[in-house]
Amino acid sequence: MAVPEPPDHDPPDEPTVSSEPPARPDDGATIVADTTPRGLGWIAGYRIIRKLGEGGMGVVYEAEQPEPRRRVALKVMRGGAAVDPHLVHLFEREVRTLALLKHPGIAAIHDAGRTEEGQRFFAMELVTGVPLDEFLRANPLTGGDVRGRLRRRLELFRKICEAINYAHQRGVIHRDLKPSNIHVVSLGDDADPGRTAAVKILDFGLARITDAESQAATIMTAVGQIQGTLSYMSPEQARGLADAIDLRTDVYALGVILYQFLTDELPYAVSRSAIHEAVRVICEEAPTRPSTHVRQVRGDLETIVLKALAKEPERPVPSALMLGEDVGRYLDDFPILARPPSAGYQLRKMMVRHKGPFAFAGMLVILLVGFAVTMSAMFDIQRRERLRADAAREEAVLEANKSTRVTTFLQQMLASVDPDQARGREVTVRDVLDESSRRLESGLADQPEVRAAIHATIGNTYRALGLYSEAEPHLVEALAINRDAGADSGAIAVNLGDLGSLRWEEGDYEAAEPLFRSSLAMTRARRGERNLAVAASLNNYGLLLKSRGRYAEAESLYRASLDVRRELLEPDDPDIAVSLANLGSLLRSQGKYAEAEALGRECLAIRRRILPPDHPDLALGLNTLASVLMAEEKYAEAESTFTEALALGRKVFGDAHLFVASTLNNLGLVRMRLGDLDAAEAAYREALATYHAIVGGDHPAYASSLNNLASLLQARGKLTEAEQLYAETLALRRRILGDEHPEVANSLNNLALVHQEQGRLAEAEAGFREALAMRRRLLGDDHPRVAGSLVGLATVLIDRRQAAAAEPPLREALAILSAKGPNGSWLRPYAEATLGHCVALQQRPAEAESLLVDGTRGLLDAAGTPAPRKREALGHVIAFYDGIGRPEAAQEFRTRLAELPPTP
Repeated sequence: MAVPEPPDHDPPDEPTVSSEPPARPDDGATIVADTTPRGLGWIAGYRIIRKLGEGGMGVVYEAEQPEPRRRVALKVMRGGAAVDPHLVHLFEREVRTLALLKHPGIAAIHDAGRTEEGQRFFAMELVTGVPLDEFLRANPLTGGDVRGRLRRRLELFRKICEAINYAHQRGVIHRDLKPSNIHVVSLGDDADPGRTAAVKILDFGLARITDAESQAATIMTAVGQIQGTLSYMSPEQARGLADAIDLRTDVYALGVILYQFLTDELPYAVSRSAIHEAVRVICEEAPTRPSTHVRQVRGDLETIVLKALAKEPERPVPSALMLGEDVGRYLDDFPILARPPSAGYQLRKMMVRHKGPFAFAGMLVILLVGFAVTMSAMFDIQRRERLRADAAREEAVLEANKSTRVTTFLQQMLASVDPDQARGREVTVRDVLDESSRRLESGLADQPEVRAAIHATIGNTYRALGLYSEAEPHLVEALAINRDAGADSGAIAVNLGDLGSLRWEEGDYEAAEPLFRSSLAMTRARRGERNLAVAASLNNYGLLLKSRGRYAEAESLYRASLDVRRELLEPDDPDIAVSLANLGSLLRSQGKYAEAEALGRECLAIRRRILPPDHPDLALGLNTLASVLMAEEKYAEAESTFTEALALGRKVFGDAHLFVASTLNNLGLVRMRLGDLDAAEAAYREALATYHAIVGGDHPAYASSLNNLASLLQARGKLTEAEQLYAETLALRRRILGDEHPEVANSLNNLALVHQEQGRLAEAEAGFREALAMRRRLLGDDHPRVAGSLVGLATVLIDRRQAAAAEPPLREALAILSAKGPNGSWLRPYAEATLGHCVALQQRPAEAESLLVDGTRGLLDAAGTPAPRKREALGHVIAFYDGIGRPEAAQEFRTRLAELPPTP
């Protein structure tokens, strides 16, 4: 009897840019220590631990959620059921606002509803750390290395800009940015605070989703004193001009915060002024130059912050993205966009970045007579640098303007299906997309680059929802618009990559490959090799090559992508986790289990550190790691990990999602390995139905699910049904994947197994030989699946009474499996016991005994050994001892045979 081929279990790969269904982020109430005793009772199923703070609308508690067990911040609205409808509207809008946001730099919402007494509440991430103003006071600029401390502060400021830009892209304006609403969270125990720190943006209570009913963030006064956040308000916000409030309002507040980062002071001394005087100062007076407080910020930093604090309605810094980018350009010693690119300025910046070459040039000037030649070369370099800087500045401005126009359009679409205007109808993401699609062509005719960007955004969102037919026309149109408009190669490369991702997800690998290849070539030509855009393109092309079975090529691309990301990103960046997951999944497919497990655990550890506990990427990481554990036959840990992944996947994706289907597939396999065939069959059938509903019956994922159900039927002894499904799977895979693919080899091997069990030995031998040859070509001679085909072929040869011919493939299989260590643990002793039987048939009892006994005992002790394989090996060793006249030696094995469950 041959060794059964493991069914397919493949965790879903993760593209670089992926759009998931929006999670429900968190309130962001400022957390203040309190001395209230522990255990204040229960609210809405949450155990109250202490009060954290309170405001005009509600109270915030630290609480414990029983399931999943975690600490949360619980915000409860005042007033019970009878409360001002306006306050109710504000509270519900806060929940709705937070539900749009899912970012490591924004605190996340977990739950919302009403208590039994009718009080509205929501539970949110409990943010540790300290408010930004407290952090700045604890780490002042004065004393020590001022420039080093400034650099660390600016790196932290860029993280704030990234989080706010994320909110702006989703149509959310915070309107109350200030240090007390930004918490600094330590990520390590570095001796220098701020070096290993992250930020959390809190308190979106005044946030606006660009809806018509929003009013300006008014400030309450008492006896003429400012008690709110007027110090951080833009001129239009201070005047109460609701219609003038837009994304630049937050950018102005970021400018005030940046001023504090640079000086430990505020730009205007208004905290003790009467409100009318404070408003006049903010709207009319210029801020004190930062260099009067800290001389080290004179120059570019001063220029950046004063541009952000400009009072004109059309301020020079239109987005948080541009402000953060300018700070980044300063940190990297590039010319900033806030300063006109004069020749002298460009040259100075170039000299700072290239100190070595300029020092060498200075020596030449001193030592050589050819001063004029040297200076001419330097000025030529400077001219080219200025041209590049001009081009970069122009590109950045164009991109910012395009981003603003795209955001404005999408904000209008969000407002058009606002729940307040939906008259009781539930509004979904698809409602927004469908409405956007209908309105898109009615405007923007003179702005092709904006139309292309919106088409791409809508198409990618449809794609993320699995609505591929709806996504296609938008992605195709985005590419066509940019090509017709003569857009730069960067935009076209992105469009090609988006369209390639769609074809890949549809399972049309042949159509996807030239799209990914062209996108990568364009991105490399435009940006060079050490660039994050190139890393993303390498990753996505690697996904396609893995799907096509070209593992060696895919591994090269994955490793190159990971190298660039490790070089350019922080250690806990989400993109690094994506690369780890994809490379680990590929290595598992290649039988490199030890490295695959290490990468899977590293990926999951990063995601647990940076993501909320109900984030979709955690489910992906769990599934990837569990698949490796299953390949290593660590079945108990694999089952618990798959179960956790499935529960989280159902929660964040819903039941009708490819991730849920994939995890059900994998869970079915591990339960089959553990002998629970009923639970395995239920999981397989649900997975198959889910795949068919989402991608239809002509998709690689559906073929894998069909294969796994066939393996279950084979284990149950339903050979005719299993044969039909295996044959259907083989035909489907050949049509989709081509004749040379590892999954085609798997199907050939599985069909040979059934033919062997049916007694069709000639067909079985031919099938094993074809699978073996293909696996050698595609996977290499030392892959565990090559060993599986060798053992299968040998068992057929034994069944055909060709024991001498069976011995070489068995010995080769044992050599492969022994070199792999504990991986494939039950297959190795099975091969050893089968070799013992083969040797016994050739009348070499002395050699046969140790192989039979050791192999059978190892097989009985190995995790996940199928019962038929145990029964087969026990039968061989008992027959061996009976045949040499030592029935007493067989008694141990007769007892173990009697303990096995009956054959299905």
